[in-house]
Amino acid sequence: MNLRQILQGLIFFVVSFTSGTCLCAVYFALAPLNEAAAIKSWVNKHPGSWWVEGEDRFLIGMDHWDPQNTPGGPRTVVIEAAAKSSLYFLQGSGSLPADSRELIRGGRTRVIESPRPLVLRSDHHQRLRPLMPNVQLVQKLPWSSSPLKKINSLGAAIDAETWRSEVDELSRFSRYTYGSEIEAARMLISSRFRALGLEVEELSFATPRGMATNIIAKLPGRSRSDEIYVIGAHYDSTSEKPFELAPGAEDNASGAAGLLSLARVFVDQPPEATLLFIAFSGEEQGLLGSRAFLNPWLADGRAAQIHGGFIMDMIGYSGDAELDCLLETSAATRTLLNQIQAAHADPELVLSESLDYWGSDHVPFLDNKIPTVLFIENDYLDYPAYHRSADSADKIHPQLGPKILGLIAQTIGSLAY
Repeated sequence: MNLRQILQGLIFFVVSFTSGTCLCAVYFALAPLNEAAAIKSWVNKHPGSWWVEGEDRFLIGMDHWDPQNTPGGPRTVVIEAAAKSSLYFLQGSGSLPADSRELIRGGRTRVIESPRPLVLRSDHHQRLRPLMPNVQLVQKLPWSSSPLKKINSLGAAIDAETWRSEVDELSRFSRYTYGSEIEAARMLISSRFRALGLEVEELSFATPRGMATNIIAKLPGRSRSDEIYVIGAHYDSTSEKPFELAPGAEDNASGAAGLLSLARVFVDQPPEATLLFIAFSGEEQGLLGSRAFLNPWLADGRAAQIHGGFIMDMIGYSGDAELDCLLETSAATRTLLNQIQAAHADPELVLSESLDYWGSDHVPFLDNKIPTVLFIENDYLDYPAYHRSADSADKIHPQLGPKILGLIAQTIGSLAY
C-alpha cells in the first residue's frame, strides 16, 4: 500500500466516524478476482475510487463510469448505487437492515448498501461499521502435499462417529448459560475428560445473572510443561426461547464435542508441551467465560506461557458441496497461520483466512497479543438455524467437523511434540 492509499484510507476513516456517514459511490463494479493487479492499478489512477476484495469477486466504488474503461475487463458487471446511499461492513449472521442490499461478502463480513444512514453498533452477535476502502476481507489458502507422517497420523486418529454422537448427545440439553440444563451438560463434559485421565478443574465465575462454570482439562507436557497450548470451545447455547429449547448443535455442540475428540487423540499420544482443553460458558452473553479464564493468567503473568490458541465455534454445518473452514485471527498471528497452512494436507477441506477478528472466544486472547485462531465453518452467514431452536443435530455434516478437527490435531502436533 502506497502513501496515497494510506492517506485516502485515513481520510475516509475520519469522515466516517466524525460525521456518522459512510463511504459512498455512484456506481459499483463487481469484478473477477483474477484481475486483482489490474483493478488495483485502475483504482490508483482514478482518485475517488476504491476497492474491497470479497470471497468470489471485487467490489469497486466509482464516482463516474466510462464503459470504454471498465476496471476488471469485460467480465465486470457495473450497477448503479442507490441515491444518497451509504456503505457498511456488517459482521454477524441474520437478516439485513431494512431496505439494504448485500453487495459482496468475505469471511464473516458482508458489504451492504443502505439507502439511509444506519446507527453503528458493535456487540458479540453483530457489528456494523463504516466501510473502509482498499481491504481484503478473506483469502483462500493452499493445502500441503507433504506434511510429516507423525502429523498426518494425528489427524487420522479423529473418530468421526464418536464426534457426531457427542454432538447429538450435547444438543439434547438446552445449554443456556442462565438455564437449568447446562449443569447436566457440564457434568457430562467433565466426566468425559476425567474418564480420559485428565486433570479437571471447574472454574466458576460471576455473570450479570448468577454464576457460570468453565471446564478446564489439563494434559501436562512430558518435557516442556511450561509451554502451553489452549484448545477451546464454548459449550453454552441460545435460541429465541433459550429457557425452553436451545439445542445449539452447530453453535456450539460441534465445537464442544470437538474438545473431547481432540483430547482422546492426545491422551493416546502425549505431547511434550502442555495442552489445556477448555469448555467455556457464557460465550453467548459476551465472551464471559473466555475472559474469566484469561484474566487471572494476565494478572499473574502466566499468559506468557500460552504459545497458541485454537478456538472452535460452529464447525459442523455446510451449506453446499464445498467443505470449507474459515480461520479468523489477527495479522500478528501470521506465524501460527503459517503452521496451520503447513499442516493442511486435505484437498477436500477448503481453507480461507480473515484478519478481521470479532465475536467469539478468540477475541480476549488476540486482544492481549496471544496468538490464537478461530476455526469456524465458512457457511456461517447462511446457516438458517443460527441461534434458533431448530439448531439440531440433523443439520450437522458428518465429514466437515472431523476434517477441521484433523487439521487442528495436525497443527498442534507440529508444535507440541
